[in-house]
Amino acid sequence: MIKDIYNMESETSIIHVRNRLQSTLCTDVASLLIGFVDERKGKLVNNFETERTRAPVTVDNSYITWRDSEKRDGKTWP
Repeated sequence: MIKDIYNMESETSIIHVRNRLQSTLCTDVASLLIGFVDERKGKLVNNFETERTRAPVTVDNSYITWRDSEKRDGKTWP
């Protein structure tokens, strides 16, 4: 499935893969994977929000930053 995400080309296939991920993994993990692929491919895909936190995921130089209205103390995860 990771290969499917990495090879995705269109918005429709991105949404399809995200839905497949969310049905098998927790929503946060699905969003992290999509955010990672977005950074690797340079696509604007990482604005998908998690269902639980409504927090977009940003991947920048191998760090994952969660952004939401509560700010989560600005935590960045290596």
